[in-house]
Amino acid sequence: MADDALLGAVFKQPWTVQMDYFRQKLNLPTAQWTDIMKAQHDRSFVVAGAMASDLLEDLRQEVDKAIA
Repeated sequence: MADDALLGAVFKQPWTVQMDYFRQKLNLPTAQWTDIMKAQHDRSFVVAGAMASDLLEDLRQEVDKAIA
């Protein structure tokens, strides 16, 4: 429940704070979305099936570019 409150609080912040929140996430290769649970999703950048670090970094850069 506390994790939901934290996430809700982030979405009510100015856009620059939200961008900083996204950018502080750590890349985490996973085979499936369920490989990590609960609060780990708040702190990690994951794309299900993206196991290669280079691929995950490329995807992250594209997401960052799209939301910036």
